[in-house]
Amino acid sequence: MPKRTKKITIIALVLYALLITWHVFAAIKNDVKPQGTGLESALYLFLSVQPGGFHESVIVDLTEMALMSSAGAGFYLYLKNNNTFSNVQQRINYFGFFKQGIKHTFLGAVSLSLLTNLYELILINWFYYPFVYKVKSAFLSNSGNTYFSSNSLVYIISYIALAAIGWGIFALLVFGIGLFVKKNALILTIGPITGLLLIILPILGSKGSKALQVLSISSFFYTLISPGQENSSVQYQPINSILAYMLAVVIYLLIALVLIKLWQKQQVNKG
Repeated sequence: MPKRTKKITIIALVLYALLITWHVFAAIKNDVKPQGTGLESALYLFLSVQPGGFHESVIVDLTEMALMSSAGAGFYLYLKNNNTFSNVQQRINYFGFFKQGIKHTFLGAVSLSLLTNLYELILINWFYYPFVYKVKSAFLSNSGNTYFSSNSLVYIISYIALAAIGWGIFALLVFGIGLFVKKNALILTIGPITGLLLIILPILGSKGSKALQVLSISSFFYTLISPGQENSSVQYQPINSILAYMLAVVIYLLIALVLIKLWQKQQVNKG
């Protein structure tokens, strides 16, 4: 990695960490503890700062959409737009390019998501309340949301892992879209634009037939990157969260792979 690029990356990560810190402390300051949670206040606050949560921040969401989707994909999309890409393609061919691009795109988003959630857990545990893990969580059982486990430890681990995978898959979708974008200056905007569309369009289609409702919740952005939180943004939940998440994984992956294949075919036809 060139020194200038490395310096920019470090600065971006530091600013991102400061933004997450501000977000968590703002939530702590403004938090109104729900009745009946007791010792589960830390769990409640952690979920509230997630996308779709009570203390959700639009600024944080848009920043995450941009950074998560470009953490690994940015270099390969830049490489694709570079005049020397033909030399790279001849050396490693399209299969090699896609193999490396997909791997680093997925792992980059997964790693940043894991670090973000673990950092939030540390901040909440140190500066708010310590996490208390319960086999039968009162908050998860009675909150009205469709959380997929009432065991708070199982849920936290599952949520962090599934959210990270979800961000990785979203990044692959952005990578597929980015292959058709020829301007490097637009790379950071692909994630936020795609994310916003995947929030707005499913909501608009959530009042149709049962099949359309299932499609809407399964394609809803929060279903993929914040499993269990989608109930706070979509009025009606036609299927449970874990099934909706699995369908979202399939839908996003299929679209990403189709886009990658279409771009490759387009390049081959150009010669």
